[in-house]
Amino acid sequence: MLLNKMKYLHNLTTQEQHIVDFILQNPSIVFTNSAQQLDQLTYTSPPTVVRLCKKLGTKGYPDFQLKLALEIGIQGTPLNDNSSVEEDNSGLPEMDSILTFYDQALTETRKMLNKNDLLKILDWIVQSDSIDIYGMDTNYYTAQQASARWNEIGYKSHAFNSVNLHYLNQINDDKKVVSFIISHTGRNKAMIDAARILQKQNQHCVSISGSSVSPLAKHCDANLTAYVLNEQPEVHKNIYTLSTKYIFDVLYLSSVTHK
Repeated sequence: MLLNKMKYLHNLTTQEQHIVDFILQNPSIVFTNSAQQLDQLTYTSPPTVVRLCKKLGTKGYPDFQLKLALEIGIQGTPLNDNSSVEEDNSGLPEMDSILTFYDQALTETRKMLNKNDLLKILDWIVQSDSIDIYGMDTNYYTAQQASARWNEIGYKSHAFNSVNLHYLNQINDDKKVVSFIISHTGRNKAMIDAARILQKQNQHCVSISGSSVSPLAKHCDANLTAYVLNEQPEVHKNIYTLSTKYIFDVLYLSSVTHK
């Protein structure tokens, strides 16, 4: 865990140790300051902050912020050995930590979205007779929410947690359907089977998963990648759900303006 690493890591320079001591006194300072601001507060330099983050096993300062936020917010780690959450002037540390990893999830998902892919999928949506969304467990609730929103603005949309063969057999060749299939790993057998069946219908199929090269993506016409955080099993589903909802929100709002 990051806080333990900071307490017991020995191969630090004097400047790096100073940054560590500063953070350990008040970890929440990480959530409200950039790397440049932190180096000013500690009288060090941005390269020193980044080098420290990498010594602690993170990819850089944003990744360090996220992992520390998860550690404090999920496990309830105290801010320091001598203070409690109530004594901290910033209030509940979870308020900042949750905001940090939510912001990270949305930012990383945005980076992975390709504008041309989105425009292509948006064109399918606008011209479709139906928008069908498939997902299991938590993903099914995401599918229901996205489907309901499209129905509210005049698009015809359905949410399914498995393939409805009776429904698919009623789709005529001249009917345009765009189907979204949600799978965290892209390896859910039921969702892959759904994609295979939909593929035979000669209709557009889009996968939303944590990988652009997943088995599910291979059976779809397009893939949208959502951010996945595997290091923290307690929250990775929530992060993926948030990222998936962001993707649907982008498509939904775009379909409103392009309708």
